[in-house]
Amino acid sequence: MLDEPDPARVAGLLKQLERMELSDLTALQEAARSAPPQVQRNLGQGLALARYRGLEPDWVKLCEATEPDLERGLVLIGMANGATEYDVAGHLDGLAAQVSAKLTGDRAIDVGLNALAEVLNASSLAGNREQYYDPANSRIQDVLRTGKGLPILLCAVALLVGRRLELPVWGIGSPGHFLGFYGDPSIGLGAYFDPFRGFRRLNFGEVTALLAPFVGTVDPSMLKPVNDAELLARVLRNLIGAEGAAGNAVQVARLEHWLELLTAP
Repeated sequence: MLDEPDPARVAGLLKQLERMELSDLTALQEAARSAPPQVQRNLGQGLALARYRGLEPDWVKLCEATEPDLERGLVLIGMANGATEYDVAGHLDGLAAQVSAKLTGDRAIDVGLNALAEVLNASSLAGNREQYYDPANSRIQDVLRTGKGLPILLCAVALLVGRRLELPVWGIGSPGHFLGFYGDPSIGLGAYFDPFRGFRRLNFGEVTALLAPFVGTVDPSMLKPVNDAELLARVLRNLIGAEGAAGNAVQVARLEHWLELLTAP
């Protein structure tokens, strides 16, 4: 039965697998490592459904909050998408301690952004150019473990480290390439930075050149900060695209459901 290739019959199989305990499914998948590809694929899909089922109550609770918790949201998305357990909070705390040691009380743009970029670069955090569309680039556990990720996840790391130190770090929802901002974007005081390329500071001309391939002419309205719900929604959309390209229909369906829960009025 586990080697069933017929999609219509697989749907019934997946419903049965989804109701199994996650630990039992994980053990079954481990035992089936040498099984035929179809068996492994069906087990993998069942395991994915079970993960989403187990985590969905926590996701619903997060979505019901006035402002969802960014760090918790990223952790839940990563867990549901298959990331292995990782001490995200501890890793971010460690990065914040390193940045704090370089600030000596000064949070001005030159000092603050430089300290943040220096520590994150020293931690080998950078864009994954070779495997840009790998779903792991959208899982914060894997980004912190490997140092590779998409611009939005790398910026989220900068945001979460900055918040631990009350640094004015913002995510900018620019089309095609997510950017960061250090300072006060409401009055344009501060600097943009590119989390994908070493958290390098960008002037406005460099920003427009970077975004031009995606939008042509850059309008200032494209460079507004996003809130945590908007950032999480964009992470989910990125994962939907990556899993869709890989043909993982089960993942796409559950991610789309989580996106609906997050964006519901």
